[in-house]
Amino acid sequence: MFRPLRVTSRFLSVLGCVVVLLPREAAAAQSVFADGRDSYTLLERHLLNRQLADQLEEQPYRLWRSAGRLTFASDLAIGTQQTLHAAQQSRFHGYFLADLFAAAPIVDGLDANLNLLTFNPSASDGYRVSAEVRPGFALHWTQDLGEVDGVPLVANVLGPDLGWVTLGKGLLLEQIPAEGVTGDLSWQGLGVRNTYVGRALWPDDDVISSSLRVFGGLAELGLVNWKTHRYDLYDDREMEATRSAWYLSAAVDLPLGRGFRVAGEYAVRRRQGTRGGALGRIDYLHRGSSWLSVHTGYQLRWYDARFGPRRELVPPSSVFNTPYQEDVYATNSFEYLYLSEWFEQISHTLMLEVHARLGSYLDLFVEAEEWARHATGHGAEYPVLYSPEGFRAPGNLLRLYYRTGVSLLPFTGLPHRLSAFVTNKQVRGGYYATEPISRRFDSGTFWALQLEAWL
Repeated sequence: MFRPLRVTSRFLSVLGCVVVLLPREAAAAQSVFADGRDSYTLLERHLLNRQLADQLEEQPYRLWRSAGRLTFASDLAIGTQQTLHAAQQSRFHGYFLADLFAAAPIVDGLDANLNLLTFNPSASDGYRVSAEVRPGFALHWTQDLGEVDGVPLVANVLGPDLGWVTLGKGLLLEQIPAEGVTGDLSWQGLGVRNTYVGRALWPDDDVISSSLRVFGGLAELGLVNWKTHRYDLYDDREMEATRSAWYLSAAVDLPLGRGFRVAGEYAVRRRQGTRGGALGRIDYLHRGSSWLSVHTGYQLRWYDARFGPRRELVPPSSVFNTPYQEDVYATNSFEYLYLSEWFEQISHTLMLEVHARLGSYLDLFVEAEEWARHATGHGAEYPVLYSPEGFRAPGNLLRLYYRTGVSLLPFTGLPHRLSAFVTNKQVRGGYYATEPISRRFDSGTFWALQLEAWL
């Protein structure tokens, strides 16, 4: 049963004032194939390991965009995240990050793409002790296969580095770094796509998604086969039997003009009857003003009991944990599917990002996400469970995540910046970035200083 939204009055007041005062502007259309990034947010949209030249067309400040037939880009950062009291620091309390990209055409329509993430999470480990290089490689093939009624039939194949993957509108998977392969055929607003993800949320899972898009992607039908292995719950051993959870979904994404859009997704699976899940989202986005950019939004999620792909209580985990994940909302399917076996869950989330230019060199920013969660037990007997991030089910939780501070932009017309900010949400990391982590974020009060440059 849906329950009323509970949010703080101050958050609603700020959100309402912002919408009333601003002019309207629509979000930019996506042009990168299989782009799983959120296009309705002011959070940083990091480069994808494909179509590099196309992405850099909108970033003329890049110094080394091309050398002949080659294209290069580098996203560079150093930073520290400190606590003022005895609370535990985040993993990234003295890090460097150099995200390096190179792309080269092999023949017309076939590109080779290499992404090297050079990363050290903490200077406290010692001189280059925990530094690592994590490569990602992708071949991207795009080809006009001919014309049908005078309209080109276009094929795309991409793999194995898929980057940020979102299925549908994000009910099952949203902005998850993944590897696999994606194939697509599109013609005059119609498209069919098949995506295989080799590791999504668990070390033993495979996700195979097939979709049909109509009206240029405004509506989509999907069929998802989420495969997992069966576990022996007494000694936590993986057994050979494979289970498949089949989902049938429908999604819409409707720009309303003047910066507004509505989007939604509904999915069902057959298990002891029909189990359902739903996602709804309303957004307003204004960017590009000489002094002010704003995004406000509301998100609803509902997951029926036994809707998730697993029957065992095996928490999902993330295996690529860097400061980049701070630019993804905490509200994510990752946080629901562990509890799904026993609990019906519903949540309401408000999102707000504001960037205000103060003079020629200062940018004041405020980013907030308020998340109200509710879980109801189902069945004759159900346990009391705690998710890895500390949510008690059955129960309710209201949590506000924030990041606010100021950026100094000393180079006129360039985005290179020195930022100082305070936040209560930091990515939880292991000794290495690829260590499996079941809790995505550390909580606390973190004071951060970060220097960034883009080449």
